[in-house]
Amino acid sequence: MPALPSVPGHAPSAYAAPTLDSISGGVPAVSPIASERLSHSALATDFDGARILSAVVEPVLRAPCRTLLPQASPVEVQVDGRTIMHLHSEPDRVAFLDENRVGALWMELLDATRAADGCPTNAHAGDVPLDISARMACLGVGAGERGRTDVHSPLEANFEMVSDLPRATSPNVDASEFATVEALSLPSVYIREPGFAPGTMAALEYDLGWRALAPSWRAVMPIIDESVWASDPNTELFCAVGRAVLPHLATREAGNVADTICARIVAFHMHAGGLVDCLSNVTRSVERMGKEGEVARVAAIEINDFLVECAGIDWRKSLIGREGEDALTRRRAACTEAATNMSTTELPADVDTTTSESDGSAPKTDDHSWNSQPLTYAWR
Repeated sequence: MPALPSVPGHAPSAYAAPTLDSISGGVPAVSPIASERLSHSALATDFDGARILSAVVEPVLRAPCRTLLPQASPVEVQVDGRTIMHLHSEPDRVAFLDENRVGALWMELLDATRAADGCPTNAHAGDVPLDISARMACLGVGAGERGRTDVHSPLEANFEMVSDLPRATSPNVDASEFATVEALSLPSVYIREPGFAPGTMAALEYDLGWRALAPSWRAVMPIIDESVWASDPNTELFCAVGRAVLPHLATREAGNVADTICARIVAFHMHAGGLVDCLSNVTRSVERMGKEGEVARVAAIEINDFLVECAGIDWRKSLIGREGEDALTRRRAACTEAATNMSTTELPADVDTTTSESDGSAPKTDDHSWNSQPLTYAWR
C-alpha cells in the first residue's frame, strides 16, 4: 500500500475530508448525491442569489399532565406519618415509583375513576386505559418508559412490588398498562363492551370471576396476551362465576373481605360507583420548616395509601341483593336520571328536589356508605 503524504503537525489519516482549498486547486470532488463533479466556480454559481433564512423554533404544545402522585422532586416518603425517605432528585423519585409501580398505578387508577359529587364519572370505553397510560408516562414510569418485555405475577396478599424488569432497546414499545392492571385482577377496566364501566355490577362480577378462576389457568398460561384477550374477553363466563362468588366471599371477624385482592376489587368498584371515596384521606403534602424559618409544603407519599382497602364492613348490604337492586346499579340509575332531568328542566334555586322516604319514592337502604355522598335529586 503506498504511503500517505504527511502533513506537518498532523498524523496522516485515510479519512481526511477534502477541503475547499483542494477543490479550488483543481482536485475534483465527487458528489454523493448526483455523482457529478463539482468545482469552486460551480459552487459559487449554484449559490448566487441565495437567501439565508433564520430558523424559528416553536415549542411543541403537550397536553398537561394530570396525576395524583407528585411529578417532580423533592418528595418525602412516609409510613404512618413518619418520614422514612427523602427523594431529593428526579432519578430518586422515578426509581422509587418504579420499585413501587403497582401501588402507584393503583393510586392513579383510583383518581382516574373517582366519582364526582357521589355520581360515577361518565367514562366511555377506552377512556380509563388511555388516562392511566398517560398518567404513568407523566410520572416517568409508564410502560413505554420502562420498555417492559415480561409480565409479573399477580399481586399476593403482601402486595409485593415488582422491580428490576428488563428494559427494551426498541423505541416502539407498548404503552399499555394492561399487564399491571391485570395483576391487580381488574381487567374489566380494559373491556370495551358497553355496560362494563368501572363501578358497575357487571365489571365487579367480571373481576371477581377473574380472580376466582385465575389459579386454574395461571399455571399453564402465566402471561396474558392483551390483544388475544381483548378479541374475546369471555364476559359471560367470568361474570357468571363472579356473581356466584360474591355472596360467599370470606370475611374477617369485623366484616372486611378477607382476601386482599378481592377486597381491592370490591373497594375499587364501590369507589368508582360513588359509594365510598378511597382517596378521602390520602396524604399528598406535608408542612416543613423552610431555610428562612418559613412554613413550606412539601410533596409527600404515604406508603400505607398504596395498600388502602376502603370497602368497609357493610359492603354486603350495598352489593348483594336481587338483580338491579344493588346500591351500585341504583346509584348509577339515579345519577343518570338526575343528569337527564337537569339537562331538560331548569328548576328554581329554592326548590328542594330531595324526596323523603315517607312518600314511598325513596329506596330504603341499610348501608351507611350509600349516604356517604348526599344526593339532592329526586328518586324514582
